[in-house]
Amino acid sequence: MPATAVWIWKALVLPRGWWVGFYDPELLYFWSSGEIASGHAASVVQHPGAPVNLIGAVIALFTGSGPRDATAFFSVAHTVSWLALLATAWMALRTILRGLPAVVAGAAILCALCAPWALFATTMWSPEALSVPTGFLGAVAFAAWIESPDNGRRALAAGAAAGLAASLKLPFGAWCIAAVPAALVLRGGSIRLAARDLFRIGVGAAAAFMLATLVMLPQWAYMFTWFTRLATRSGPYGSGESGIVASEVSTNLSRVIAATTTWHAAAALLFVPALMSWPRDGAAPDARRRRAVLVLAVAAFGLGYGAVSRNALPRYMLPQVMPLILAASQAGYVLRSRRWAAGGLALVAVALFVRQSALDIREHRWWVETLSGQAARMRETVARVAPSRDGRPAVVVWARRAPVEVLALGWFAPERHIGTVHELYPNEGWFDPYACVVHLPPGREAWDVLVIQDFDLARFPTPVGTELAVLDGYHFYGPPSR
Repeated sequence: MPATAVWIWKALVLPRGWWVGFYDPELLYFWSSGEIASGHAASVVQHPGAPVNLIGAVIALFTGSGPRDATAFFSVAHTVSWLALLATAWMALRTILRGLPAVVAGAAILCALCAPWALFATTMWSPEALSVPTGFLGAVAFAAWIESPDNGRRALAAGAAAGLAASLKLPFGAWCIAAVPAALVLRGGSIRLAARDLFRIGVGAAAAFMLATLVMLPQWAYMFTWFTRLATRSGPYGSGESGIVASEVSTNLSRVIAATTTWHAAAALLFVPALMSWPRDGAAPDARRRRAVLVLAVAAFGLGYGAVSRNALPRYMLPQVMPLILAASQAGYVLRSRRWAAGGLALVAVALFVRQSALDIREHRWWVETLSGQAARMRETVARVAPSRDGRPAVVVWARRAPVEVLALGWFAPERHIGTVHELYPNEGWFDPYACVVHLPPGREAWDVLVIQDFDLARFPTPVGTELAVLDGYHFYGPPSR
């Protein structure tokens, strides 16, 4: 598929070093997976990110989970995330999209890959890396339930897909809410039958969520406190005031929609013919089923704006991939007999995918070339302002978000691995702005150069000396005078 060429270019031709740009969240999950592989509890639970932790733990068993193993771990992890995408896309093509014209089914997959961060995250180990595969899996599971509503196992499986998705990232849990109107439509307004379906979905979701997050059991209290904070407070990550601030919601939504025009064009491309297929004859044999699919798709897509209304990050819209695939399954009813329309839709889908791919490649190239070049310039600056004396290299302390290996590894490393990080980088240390702790190389009592940005300087626990240089927003300070 065309997306494979994009992934090969990003992963093999111009790979991004794991220390460039996204050591939060990549290194967080690397260390957390290593903890699980070593028999400890997961250390990262906020998203909750359970599938990333669990798959990462399996990878760590083969690659190792120490500071020297990061390159091998991420090479395998990025490959696994891409294979998961290919496998679930194939599953969708063989099930929910099977009855569509081939060009429409292919267009549906390409449109799904136009979702925010869908392509970008394939080379960034994080919950987003598995979000599109999760969306495909969810679409297949919910479509199977609607196809055979009296099969209790399918309702449980749909709930399990939603619970597993919520254990990856909490906004996916909105699928269970969207199932409420879908169940009522599917059951012809029968509250009793709809309640039975929803109970099964709820049981499946709860069981899957708890099983997936079992490795986080010691931190469940913290995890649910974090969820409550996100749900009840405004601002990024619940940092604002309690309740919903209407002006903030409006601002966030308008900002995100403006930044995701390609995704919304792709969604409109499939939702318009899907809605045109709404069965007007309610007595038709499959009318309820088709209406239920459309209601579920519209409700889940609309609820996908809930997370971004509180935190204007486009990647929180990835749960909308599931309803997009559901909508595509219904668009075929209009497009089967209109080959020219199906061909035109496919051409537009290809154009949108090419545009999204170009944006993704441009952003990837920026991270690789700009930040890698920045790292080289920063080291040159350090060598200039603090040259080695008597064969003894200067001690450099790096603060976030400098694109250097020692900071990426050391900042989030478990205590037992810090010594190995120092062995790998004997003349470098790092500053942890959250704990306000400076990690110096063993045997060194002071640093020679501090590389830090303004927003962290106020947190630095000791005085700094003369400013030696400024580069790309980073200040280079000498040690305080004695």
